[in-house]
Amino acid sequence: GARLVAEEDVVGGDAALGRQIERLRDDMIYATQSVDLAEIRSLREKQLKESSVEGRLNAKFSPGALVDLEYTVQMLQVTHGRSVERLRTPRIHEALEGLAQMGVLRRDEAERLAEAYHFLRRLINGLRMLRGNARDLFLPAAGEDEYAHLARRMGYEASESLSPAQ
Repeated sequence: GARLVAEEDVVGGDAALGRQIERLRDDMIYATQSVDLAEIRSLREKQLKESSVEGRLNAKFSPGALVDLEYTVQMLQVTHGRSVERLRTPRIHEALEGLAQMGVLRRDEAERLAEAYHFLRRLINGLRMLRGNARDLFLPAAGEDEYAHLARRMGYEASESLSPAQ
């Protein structure tokens, strides 16, 4: 079967039930013969309409942000996970490693996507901490005090010639 729930992965409840639910989930997700790109494109357009503001970048929903990266990896997982059980994981880094080992992605592509994912997660976490909520994931404008605070929150430090915001 697919990657089963290990005893140490179970937070609560019955491990056997968890394994059964994972098997049913995998049967539904990976039994498909193709990914409906038109449906995904429609969903993405709806998200863009509802979650974007003209002239502002959103760390999660703007084109090229977190949702696009996650959708891309998930589409590759669904497409290739039917025959390769290793890709049936909710962990994006494991999926990227599996896709690279299969040759679906070049090693450098998988590494760049993993780095982008890590950066976007740090950015989103920084925005959440900065604003005290998870709703406003719009980047502040460069030059604003909030931008400098975000840069420091993300771990950027001053050097001899650059401020954290630069």
